[in-house]
Amino acid sequence: MSFSPDVAAIIASYLAKYELLDWIDFDKLAWDRLSYNPNAVDLLTANQDKIDWYWLSKNPSAIHLLLANPDNIDWTMLSSNPAAIDLLLANPNLINWQELSNNPAAIDLLRDNPEKIYWEELSTNPAIFEFRIDPLLVAELLKI
Repeated sequence: MSFSPDVAAIIASYLAKYELLDWIDFDKLAWDRLSYNPNAVDLLTANQDKIDWYWLSKNPSAIHLLLANPDNIDWTMLSSNPAAIDLLLANPNLINWQELSNNPAAIDLLRDNPEKIYWEELSTNPAIFEFRIDPLLVAELLKI
């Protein structure tokens, strides 16, 4: 089977992985913070003994690692992870509503549970705003 260069590039982009830059000293990495880095998931997968599960629970690229290690999930941090909504919905008794209140991906869940919202945290959530275009302004611009 042969692919055009464009198709081959698209396929290769899905098979690619992030690799540590060659000048970075592996032994000096701060694994707690690295566990939160979305581009570090391949490295973390290969070095699971170094994972800081507290920070990994907040990493939106690490859901597969968390699903494979549910006993290591920090549910407080997971509640602020935008990629974890399905996992949180499957375990509603483990949701930390204060952290969830600032999770942009949780806006529908928050709408459905207003009594559980932490309003100070919700105030930091960018999803509380909707981008709207004024139709009258558009109509005026079209006249120009």
